[in-house]
Amino acid sequence: MQDIKLAIFDIDGTIQRRHAEDCYGDSAHSVWGLISKHHDVVEQEKLLRYEWVSKKPDRYNAADLIYDVAKIFRSRKLSKRYFDHIIESVEFYPGVPETFEELKKNNIITAVVSGGFEPQADRVARSLKIDCAVAAFKPFWDDDGHLSHWNLRACDYDGKAIYADKIMKKYGVEPHECVFVGNGKNDVSIAQKVGTSIAYNGACELQDVCTHVVNQRDNARDFRAVLPYILGYDPLSI
Repeated sequence: MQDIKLAIFDIDGTIQRRHAEDCYGDSAHSVWGLISKHHDVVEQEKLLRYEWVSKKPDRYNAADLIYDVAKIFRSRKLSKRYFDHIIESVEFYPGVPETFEELKKNNIITAVVSGGFEPQADRVARSLKIDCAVAAFKPFWDDDGHLSHWNLRACDYDGKAIYADKIMKKYGVEPHECVFVGNGKNDVSIAQKVGTSIAYNGACELQDVCTHVVNQRDNARDFRAVLPYILGYDPLSI
């Protein structure tokens, strides 16, 4: 195994649970999904996603999808207060803080690349002391605390691989010195970009291309199971 110098992670469903709750006691399988549910636009979002996957990537990419969904959220006056509460509600999987502590002890640079929200990625980076965080959607709010406009990064699906390349160049790391850990089919491109890739309870499409696969029951998840594939040894056995 090559010495790993950089570890890049997905966020939703990988290091954070794919579950969000709001201040009204409602819940959904993602932050996007909960916002859509709260504003009663689930069917509109589904239609947009169907249109996106049915078109060629050069005509309608992931950033286009986010932009169109964000316009719906703005029309429904998504509030910063509600948004912030959801972002704070998402929990880490068991073993995630300990995993990042172990990576730091071994002087491994850490990064996250997400097709989700920048405030969510920033919260993760603060909590886990991550060196670099990149996410697709940065919201801005008007004086009344409602969604006003946004900045977008094309860092989902194929864009994840592009940003992985940027991060590797930033830190002077070669692909064979980099590992990626993710869970979704939107992680396939970035998994193929690096030397070592780990599907953590991942989609079949991702498991098919990854170097290693970790599958655990929902009630027995421990993220530290990825460490032997990154460090070359199991710190829990020492």
